[in-house]
Parts: sequence; structure tokens; C-alpha cells
Amino acid sequence: MAAATHDPSLAKAADAAFIHAMHVGALWTAGFALIGAVVLVLGFRPARRTPPPAPARPAPLATSTTSTTTS
Repeated sequence: MAAATHDPSLAKAADAAFIHAMHVGALWTAGFALIGAVVLVLGFRPARRTPPPAPARPAPLATSTTSTTTS
């Protein structure tokens, strides 16, 4: 359109609008990437787990005082 009307100010305005739109799009994309990175970090952080309870100690073996040996 600008070439058909031979109006250089229209071409400059179109160029400026295009560059502005590209900058705005790049900023929105960077913002969404940042939000995605935050969600990723929060989603993949290690889960807080309580330590497992200490294993129970087995009861001591009962010792016999009687002898079971035969001769």
C-alpha cells in the first residue's frame, strides 16, 4: 500500500508498528517462559518426606538353663 501511494511516512509507520508488535510478542513469550520455568521448578522439587520410623529391636533370645544333651 505504501509503495502504491508513494508515501514514505506510511512505510515508516508500518515498519514501526511491525517492530513494536514483534517486541511485544517477544516480551509476552519471555513472560510465559518464565512462568513455565517457575511451574517446572515447583513441580519437580523433591517432596518432603518424614523419615521412616526406627526399626523395632527384636526381643532377646531366651536362654535355657536346662541341658538337653544326652549321653
